[in-house]
Amino acid sequence: MKLYYFNAYGRAEPLRMLLNHAKVSYEDIRIDKPEWNRYKRELQLEFKQVPAIEIEGKLYTQANSILRLLGSKYGYYPKDPYESYQVDSLVDALKDLYGYYSQTAFEIDLYKQKLKLGIFISEQLPRYFQILENRLMKNNSQLHIVGNQFTIADFALIGIIFTIVYNDAYDDSFMIRQIFERYPLLRDYAYNIRNNVFKDYLNQRPISSQ
Repeated sequence: MKLYYFNAYGRAEPLRMLLNHAKVSYEDIRIDKPEWNRYKRELQLEFKQVPAIEIEGKLYTQANSILRLLGSKYGYYPKDPYESYQVDSLVDALKDLYGYYSQTAFEIDLYKQKLKLGIFISEQLPRYFQILENRLMKNNSQLHIVGNQFTIADFALIGIIFTIVYNDAYDDSFMIRQIFERYPLLRDYAYNIRNNVFKDYLNQRPISSQ
């Protein structure tokens, strides 16, 4: 198995964390920007995007589709339709949240970047953090965001948490952390993940600001 993405956390980090949790051996291929055109050409990516994952010689693309594929393959996707709705609604919402973050991270105009960052921190993050806090409150286990065991919703969530909240390489991480830690269930959820589930992974993964 080969996972293709840039040398960053981004949309591939939930996939990496799922594979790590499932103890699946895979090749983590991190593409530097000068190599991107070559990989696009050689891999013949359907949507000209990564992440992409190669399983038994076949290539799969689109981050959330891959997440659902791996979730089904390794037991992280619910069979109950109502529980799968809970999972899917969070995965889709977190895709939206990551999109807002991307608008700030990849804006090259400094004035526009500052404006977008202000909206992201003052409006979008509190709104999403409150939704996630409410989901944890309603769930019967505060160790997981849906149900009593890890699902792809957990990997989608912690992928973002450990990219923008607890990531000292990201310049705005400290400021975002002050907001995040106002939500006690969310804060404790992340603490448990960081110290009891993914401690070795987080300590050993390559440093990235994105």
